[in-house]
Amino acid sequence: MYDLIVSGNTFLAGGPRSCDIGILDGRIEAVKGHIDRVGTLPRKVVLSRGMLVPGGIDAHVHFRTPGFPDKANISTESEAAVRGGTCTVLDMPNTDPPTTCSSEVASKLDLFERSSYANFGTFYGLTPGALDDEIDAKKALDLAVGSKLFVASSTGNLLVDDTKLQKKLIDLHKRLAPGKTLTVHAEDQPMIEANKKLPNNSTVDHDRRRPVEAEMIAVQNFISMTEGVKAHIAHVTSGQVVPVLRGPGVTAEVTPHHLFLVAKDILDTRGKVNPPLRSTEDQDGLWKAIVDGHIDMVASDHAPHTLSEKELDFAKAPSGVPGVGTMVPMMFAAAVQHRITMPMFVGLTSIGPAKVYGLSRKGAISKGMDADIVGFDPTKLAPIEGLELAHKCGWTPFEGMEAVMPSIVVCGGYEMVVDGEFHGETGNAHDVAPSIKRE
Repeated sequence: MYDLIVSGNTFLAGGPRSCDIGILDGRIEAVKGHIDRVGTLPRKVVLSRGMLVPGGIDAHVHFRTPGFPDKANISTESEAAVRGGTCTVLDMPNTDPPTTCSSEVASKLDLFERSSYANFGTFYGLTPGALDDEIDAKKALDLAVGSKLFVASSTGNLLVDDTKLQKKLIDLHKRLAPGKTLTVHAEDQPMIEANKKLPNNSTVDHDRRRPVEAEMIAVQNFISMTEGVKAHIAHVTSGQVVPVLRGPGVTAEVTPHHLFLVAKDILDTRGKVNPPLRSTEDQDGLWKAIVDGHIDMVASDHAPHTLSEKELDFAKAPSGVPGVGTMVPMMFAAAVQHRITMPMFVGLTSIGPAKVYGLSRKGAISKGMDADIVGFDPTKLAPIEGLELAHKCGWTPFEGMEAVMPSIVVCGGYEMVVDGEFHGETGNAHDVAPSIKRE
């Protein structure tokens, strides 16, 4: 007997097929053409039109917990994630306090376990302090889904701009966690510092102050130091960067805001992000890179700020935009509109991030995998409304753009969204780190 059956046209490794998916104890136990029931048991959820796909994985979120309860909290942001078809989130370390030691990693994981609707993992922030206590660094890396290195200034104080220190930290990661991925925020800090005298009044100015050349330099420098490391480049902003994304084990992500927004859009501070929005030509290059197979995944870089903060003068307003609840729906819309294929959609939102971070039980609908299943009806393409999204800040840079919100979300075997209505409960989410493949 199963706990739940999910039925409908399903994206499988061999191609789409109408089937029943039997779920037991949070795992997929069977994928068959038909599963018999005894009376009305187990409960059966049917997607009558559309496609069942593996649950989304957002491998780059900032849920602002601990330290910034006015911006966000784990409950609100994970609800937004699940409502949008993302069943797993990986949280970045630049909180307050930052997750730069084993006790803070453990503390954050405990907060997620108590408050999250989505399955979760957190990153360990690589800072010089790790070199002073390698025993603690090892404990932290054992708990974390991977590590994160900031070689350019952004939100928080985790900047490591000394190249010798960067190399030492990269080597530390390689020695202590060889099977885990090291992710980098790649912009050249010296170039950013040199451009501080330039105007800073718009998203176009922001692009000039932190240009794509700074990104390319940092990516090249990082890759040159990461031989033998699973190296991942966060938020690639331009097709110009793609030719330098080369090397054994090197992977890369793009964000929806770099795919759907450009610097010349009239967004003012609501379009201020690090690294910046670029030109239409840069954006076209990203879409081409996706179609050509050079991008491994999409990630939202969900970084909410309050509207009052975003209403400050451009120079003072913080960088970052929310996006965890809209990422998968916007990418599904891109598939509906034939900008990408359905296999590309699943690869970018599920298979890719599972592979990059070694989440061995995620990324596919097959026996033994975690029961993270999302159903989309392509006829429900509709404009995004910020006030309808669950994340706490209450706004979106994608207002009015088209997306398809899921009709069904099953996360870890639990029905979270049925017929578009949210029914989630906290306390059922799991830490994904134990499922990471170790090499």
